[in-house]
Amino acid sequence: MMPSTFHTLFQFIPDFPALAANIRNSGWNNLLGLLTMIILPVAIYFFVHWLRRKKSKRLVVTLEKNRLYFPEFVRLTVINQGSKPIEIDNPLLVFSNLLIKRKLKLKGTFGYNFYPLYLDPGKSHELRIDMNCFYHYDPLLKRFPKATVYIREISGKYKVSASIVLRKSLFT
Repeated sequence: MMPSTFHTLFQFIPDFPALAANIRNSGWNNLLGLLTMIILPVAIYFFVHWLRRKKSKRLVVTLEKNRLYFPEFVRLTVINQGSKPIEIDNPLLVFSNLLIKRKLKLKGTFGYNFYPLYLDPGKSHELRIDMNCFYHYDPLLKRFPKATVYIREISGKYKVSASIVLRKSLFT
């Protein structure tokens, strides 16, 4: 008795050729829907993460050189633009040449150790770096075309970097 009832119900449902076309292409629609369900949340996650990082930017680091190539002095400026004081650790000066990196910790000038340094909101710190000291320490550093300074908080949460080109090379 039950099969005859379903049979009579299905007789009155009109047959649409468009439904058959949709069934044939449903694999592509399912794939598109699945990709959208995977890619959209990942894109939203990275966008929100980017916004948070941009919003929480508290330190501004600039690196200026006195000459275009082979500078004698480099000026490192750190500005606290946040609303809370920050305690920064020793900056790390990194000379890089393709795959080779040489990392050196900056402590201060003229025998004075400045770090760890406490920066109040709106204050800045400037350090003049004599590049000849590093070149006398290791003459091979003259071959490195790029210098980068990494600065982080004492708590280790935040890292900021700035880069300059020291000399011409094939890749810069």
